[in-house]
Amino acid sequence: MVPGNRKHYRLSIKSPLAFKIIKGKNPEEKSPPFKGMLKDISLGGLQLGTNILNYKGLYVFNEFEMKQDLNFKPNLLLIKFTLPGEKDPFIVYCHPRWYSQGDLVDPFEYYIGARYIRITKADLLRISNYIRRHGDIEDLRKYYQKRKGEETKGKVQKVEPQKYAVAAVPLRYRIISGQSRKQSRPKEAKTRNLSITGLCAMVETMDIDNLNMVFDDTPLKRNSILLEIFIPGQEKPLTAIGEVRWFERSKSSESKYNYHVGIKFLKITEKDKSIIAEYIKDKPEEVTELKRVW
Repeated sequence: MVPGNRKHYRLSIKSPLAFKIIKGKNPEEKSPPFKGMLKDISLGGLQLGTNILNYKGLYVFNEFEMKQDLNFKPNLLLIKFTLPGEKDPFIVYCHPRWYSQGDLVDPFEYYIGARYIRITKADLLRISNYIRRHGDIEDLRKYYQKRKGEETKGKVQKVEPQKYAVAAVPLRYRIISGQSRKQSRPKEAKTRNLSITGLCAMVETMDIDNLNMVFDDTPLKRNSILLEIFIPGQEKPLTAIGEVRWFERSKSSESKYNYHVGIKFLKITEKDKSIIAEYIKDKPEEVTELKRVW
């Protein structure tokens, strides 16, 4: 699991922290506190180092539980930390989004990227002021100049990278095991919305041939999705490899599709991106909760 496109400047920090794993379905069920280290922080979230990814079956990344639980909810992290030079601690709830493994010389085996889901406005302002005071002025200037350039480039191309256009096009997908690289048989589906960075797929099931769209027996090896996207007017389907970033059960009882699944493109050609951009440029933008930032 790797981080996606970061929207905020991240300040490198080394500061001890403590965190608990909170059960998504039952917040009263939680782990004891574990020690870790704050690695960087931004206005959107933070990165921490830890040697723990689960405690007695309570996983930081628990998407595999959806196989047995139709009312699945992802687990959360309750994190307490103090920024260097400050006295008052921060206590925030976060949604773990990705992790990477540390090098042999690292003091921690894992590094987790987490997004704030509950933080006070006062604490967010404190973090903003701290980053301004301690961030490298030149790095800050270069970062926001780059962001501004990317936004300008998107306007010139008349399509924003994060525009999710409402577009129902046929889709065929296979699940690729992150452990064995085994592929499932193909399954037909349909897109709910589409962008040049990913799509929301409407699927009947999250499991094909004993392979789950997210991962199999362990969250340490994430599965990937081989996609064929049938854009009208194109002789051949566009192909891409993606990874599930979120999912939820469909709220419609009339549709044959039981799940909405957000898939981030990991591999897609620039040519196929251009075809998608041209196809969605005049289509209305998704305005429901199914519009998600990767």
